[in-house]
Amino acid sequence: MYKVMLVDDEKLILNGIRQIIDWEKLGLEVVAMATNGEEAIKAFKEEPVAIVITDINMPKVDGLTMIKEMKAIRENVKFIILSGHDEFKYAREAIKLEVEGYILKPIDEEELEKILEDTIKKLKVIDKHHSDFIDRHSKVFQFLRGEESTVYNPGLLNIRYDANYFTIASLVIEAAQEGDKISCCMKAIQEYNLNCFSKNDQLEIFYNMNHAIILMNSWENETEEEIKSYYHKMQGYIKDYVGVYAFLTIGEGVNHIQDLAKSYRLVKQYEKYVVIKGYESFIDVTQMAESAESYQILLDADRLYKYIIEGSEEKAQGYLEEVFNEVRKEGVTLENVYQIVIRLAMLLQEVTSDFKLEKKHNIRGVSELLGDIYTAHDFLILKNIFIQEISEMIHHINAREKRYTPVIEQVISYINENYREDMNLKTLAYKYNINTSYLGQIFLKEVGCSFSQYLTNIKNSKAKELILTTNMRINDIAKEIGYTDTSYFYRKFKKHYGVSPATLREIKKY
Repeated sequence: MYKVMLVDDEKLILNGIRQIIDWEKLGLEVVAMATNGEEAIKAFKEEPVAIVITDINMPKVDGLTMIKEMKAIRENVKFIILSGHDEFKYAREAIKLEVEGYILKPIDEEELEKILEDTIKKLKVIDKHHSDFIDRHSKVFQFLRGEESTVYNPGLLNIRYDANYFTIASLVIEAAQEGDKISCCMKAIQEYNLNCFSKNDQLEIFYNMNHAIILMNSWENETEEEIKSYYHKMQGYIKDYVGVYAFLTIGEGVNHIQDLAKSYRLVKQYEKYVVIKGYESFIDVTQMAESAESYQILLDADRLYKYIIEGSEEKAQGYLEEVFNEVRKEGVTLENVYQIVIRLAMLLQEVTSDFKLEKKHNIRGVSELLGDIYTAHDFLILKNIFIQEISEMIHHINAREKRYTPVIEQVISYINENYREDMNLKTLAYKYNINTSYLGQIFLKEVGCSFSQYLTNIKNSKAKELILTTNMRINDIAKEIGYTDTSYFYRKFKKHYGVSPATLREIKKY
């Protein structure tokens, strides 16, 4: 069954539409009704539908604006407009928005039912195309993984099987840039290819759901340099026309189409070098295989351990900057980078054990860190993982050494337990019968930061824990720790940790 939403600011009309159509007979189900565009958009985000029947003139958000916003969320949703106005400007705008029908009130039951039947036929065609695409997509990746032997099916790949040469490449898109950017990149690639060859019969393009767009090309008489230039210019075209960086991995060329599977495995192996090179760079698998030179990054674990236990956050972070600056030097291998980060993870585990920093301190174990490390797509994310963990450790190590006056201990205990509540220095001063100004002064002196900063630190620490250990939505996490304004929470969190809540969540998603 296809889901339907009804939108009209007159409840009598809403109920009337629901009653006059035999929805079940048509294979439809009305799952939502709204009295204005704003309410409808909110319901649509929570439960998208296939068909929306809507009025135009409504309070808060009108029908035409609502249609534009819903189409931005889900491109294939179908709309039928109901209107009491037989005005050309409305009809013209409706045509631009590609609505399925424009019905004048009072509603003609037969006309509405006919438009619904036609709309259902279109939806079934879309579903069939989608099903065929998924089936073909699955077969292509079975072939690339070496699972599919019937590669010479003429309908499988959109490239010439009798060509002289074949290549495969991948473009890894930054996770934070995904969503509609992926489809935009794929359209840009097709446009670029048409500009180069006037047709797309030598390009196959797929998205492998792991942040990478896969490109398969067939070639005739192009040289290796011309092929590499084609890919490099494509990378620049995406940056110019879509506004995103994409890490390019160019696989080894092959003379037989069935050998693309072997080339694909190497591409998948080397595209992980995005961690070292960054999204604006590229890897040529052939050149990497031919290069024997390597550069070893060295880690002075004792030096970093000393900075941590001394509580010198600035020196510890400075040394980490030195280590990670080595990552982008020529000759550094991915294996060497992973060796370094594993040693860093083990060092942090040693500090955790020596100072008995248990789970209640939000310090993660080595297995959790390694899970994040092996799925990170950016060396900046790797660096921030360790900066955040070391900052957390130093904070708790320093706190162990401090002894507070009784009133400050009470205030800190109250903040730690009630950080979700709306509190300020004035209310706490009243609670503990002390002058507000004086409380602020002694809090800053003993704790080392202002009351508001301490409260923000606690909230950010709790938010970080929820982001990494639960599947709660970022908006819900903001509310859970006491923020009513999600954008304000984003700013505070990014200022504290150097990355946004969404970016930190991506580390977990990988």
